[in-house]
Amino acid sequence: RIDTPALVVQGWPDTLFTPNEGDRIVEDLRADGVDSRLVLFNGGHTLTETAAPEEQVAEIESMAIEWFDQHVRGDGESEIAPLTYWDVQNGGFREADDFPPSDATTVEATLADLEGKGRSVVANTVAPTSTSHFSPENTDAAPVSVATFDLAVGDDIEVLGTPELSLSVTPGGARTFLFGKVYHVSGGEETLINNQVAPVAIEGTPGESQQVEFELVGFQREFSAGDTLRVALASTDAGFSSARQGAAVAIDHAGSTLSLPVVGRSDDGKDSGNGADVSVTREADASVLTGGGPGAEGLDRRRRRPALHPDGAAGDRGELHRVHRAGRGRDAGLHRPGAVGRRRDGHLHVRAG
Repeated sequence: RIDTPALVVQGWPDTLFTPNEGDRIVEDLRADGVDSRLVLFNGGHTLTETAAPEEQVAEIESMAIEWFDQHVRGDGESEIAPLTYWDVQNGGFREADDFPPSDATTVEATLADLEGKGRSVVANTVAPTSTSHFSPENTDAAPVSVATFDLAVGDDIEVLGTPELSLSVTPGGARTFLFGKVYHVSGGEETLINNQVAPVAIEGTPGESQQVEFELVGFQREFSAGDTLRVALASTDAGFSSARQGAAVAIDHAGSTLSLPVVGRSDDGKDSGNGADVSVTREADASVLTGGGPGAEGLDRRRRRPALHPDGAAGDRGELHRVHRAGRGRDAGLHRPGAVGRRRDGHLHVRAG
């Protein structure tokens, strides 16, 4: 059993250990009563070599010094938030009380809500047709090796946390694979979020239906009205070429569910999950995610950056420590998680707080 306080620093686009694993470490430590914090930065497996922009390094070093001051020197209580994360789209560190935040709403929709009833069959190929780990370009050979499910965004929202899938699948072989990805489609451009992919192995009797539960890679992303959140389920990925199998997988839309952790977003940069009304409805031939507008009091999760000397170099450790404390924003509030129900018209309806 680990009983050492831990400041876990994890890269959003780290493909060796994804944000899900950093979050799981912190969750397990907290469950055992161990003081722990999670810091998510924009960079790969090594902070000093991959952080972009580099200013993240000084801020994280400041947090590390503060952490050691508390737990090694016994110098008071750390002010590091339970979650500190880099906002990839807008820059700057932000804070929350958890991943996802306690004021987030879990929005659920079946794949039938997104793409209609029926099923999608993804087959494998001799060579991988998806190169997500090596390039953000989507080279999936749709509809042969990938099935996509689109959720139109009707109002400005932010997704912060780990999306989950519960899939009703029928494998064509004793061991098959699926690779889940989330894309942000805006202005005709498709972006694979943090260039991440989540693999899942499916084992069972060929031809027999089964339920598979798995997590997509966690992320933070702002979506504007008119954008599309796209979930792709591919049969191959070049980053996992050793896992290729020849069997196909059939995905039943009605028996499969997507869960998204959503907070509202307003133009002033404040999250507004408190009191936001978020729902998924079917309009014409598309499912639309609406709601997420400002609540009664938006939560300011923004976190100021550490000061730098005029020559661009960070101050010494003592100064970094001082600047870090002085630059902290307000703590995120705690709110009751959203309740889930269905309207009389049958549409999924989720209300926060």
